Amino acid sequence: MKLLSTVVLMMIFLASAYSVVDESPTITLSEFESYPTLSEASVDKLFHDWMLEHNRTYSSSNEMKKRRELFKKKLEHVKEFNKGNHSYTIGINQFSD
Repeated sequence: MKLLSTVVLMMIFLASAYSVVDESPTITLSEFESYPTLSEASVDKLFHDWMLEHNRTYSSSNEMKKRRELFKKKLEHVKEFNKGNHSYTIGINQFSD
């Protein structure tokens, strides 16, 4: 019984610790337009997911920072454009950095 109580308490502790650490947004590339504003954490996650999807790597951290900023500007442009009354929408693709 003591072992069971210890295991249950340990699981509760680990679950609560994980929920505190894992505050990353669950936004995806296909959903980003529905969010009124994009936090820096959201942009980071979207950029990371986009990099994985398109096998992107950069030669330096400075290059990655520059590309992330371009990606962020592209996200903002896409959100703003698609709010308008157009006969088509635009999106993020492999050239969005």
